[in-house]
Amino acid sequence: MPIERRLNYVRLLGADTADKRMDLFLPPDEADRAAAILTENFGPAPPLLMAFHPTGSDPYKWWPAASFAELGNFLYESYRARS
Repeated sequence: MPIERRLNYVRLLGADTADKRMDLFLPPDEADRAAAILTENFGPAPPLLMAFHPTGSDPYKWWPAASFAELGNFLYESYRARS
């Protein structure tokens, strides 16, 4: 899992966390630009917007399309997330 690999680096320095979330932070001007792009292409942003990356650098990282569909349906039904 990518987050575990990254946390292993900070563990080497004696740091650790139970929080495994990865947050994406954008400078304010980039956040405004991203919001404008999303609005232009998808309309007003919903409370939760999801995106999937269907492949990886090697086939062993690829997930079946049906699994993405199942996850998307679950997220929509559970959180009203939109794609």
